[in-house]
Amino acid sequence: MFSEDDENILIHQIGNGWLKLRNKNILITGGTGFIGKWLVGGLLLANKKYALNCKITLLTRNLNASLESNKCIAQNPAVSFLERDVRFLQEHNAKYDIIIHAATDIANKNSPLDTFDVCAQGTRSVLDLAIRSNATNFILISSGAVYGQQPPELNQIPESYNGMPDRTSENSAYGLGKITAEWLTSQYGRSYGLNTKIARCFAFVGPHLPMDKHFAIGNFIKDSVHGNKIVINGNGSPIRTYLYAADLANWIWRILLDGDNGDIYNVGGDRHISIKDLAHLIRSLINPEVEIIIKNKLPGNTPPERYVPDVTSAKNKLGLCVNVSLEDSIKKTATWLIERTTQ
Repeated sequence: MFSEDDENILIHQIGNGWLKLRNKNILITGGTGFIGKWLVGGLLLANKKYALNCKITLLTRNLNASLESNKCIAQNPAVSFLERDVRFLQEHNAKYDIIIHAATDIANKNSPLDTFDVCAQGTRSVLDLAIRSNATNFILISSGAVYGQQPPELNQIPESYNGMPDRTSENSAYGLGKITAEWLTSQYGRSYGLNTKIARCFAFVGPHLPMDKHFAIGNFIKDSVHGNKIVINGNGSPIRTYLYAADLANWIWRILLDGDNGDIYNVGGDRHISIKDLAHLIRSLINPEVEIIIKNKLPGNTPPERYVPDVTSAKNKLGLCVNVSLEDSIKKTATWLIERTTQ
């Protein structure tokens, strides 16, 4: 499932830290999505290498679809599936030691109320399960969307920044939902003594990233691989950073295993790049013949929009680093896509 380099990042950098999971029952919501696949894959490798004897339950809304799209994971005897809506776990009374709450609804563009409900009510439902289970450790996979629009004078966003999404826009459903999820997580930690951590995730790249959604880097890679035009809907000025999927999973596991109770960390890359420059970089690495179309070529009258995390805290407190360059991340993702297409 993973390359040797990926396995090294996922397994060896954590090393004996994995022993903290020995004989644990672990529930992962969102375990069949992009982030979940990498978290589960790393855990299964560690489970085998360190004889952890972990039992892993993956929550899914559609069991048949999850079994079909996660065949390697589904065949592992340490894994079982729970078919439920994350918002309705009241009748579920299994015991879990550790819960990773990664279920989200960011791709649901048709129902902002449903998006908010999955974030808010879904998180409360999982937290109630954590209390019933006497779980000892809970990590919420949150988002940089909680900060709202990044001010132009702020080069990168630290965890201490108290920005806020537009309170009335339907496009804020996800960010406001994650703010509510974070408040619930922190409050349950204080009220019930639950050991909690929060990982605010930004933008990523790597195998299993959806290539036909709203992720620009995935669309650009797919179009380059297939020889299609790369289309930039705006003027290409927004600034992003990207973290490779194996680094992403490594960071989240390290936050869970080594972070202090109540800690909040930004999770993302440390190299700033505009969407326009990203498109040109992807073209140069994959298919120099493809055309790049910028729909709005007029220069903006305001500073470029930024979505850039400050990851100093994760680096200094946990010793985390970016192992895979953006160039290598793009090439690894393209190789995976080509192999998947030709299978």
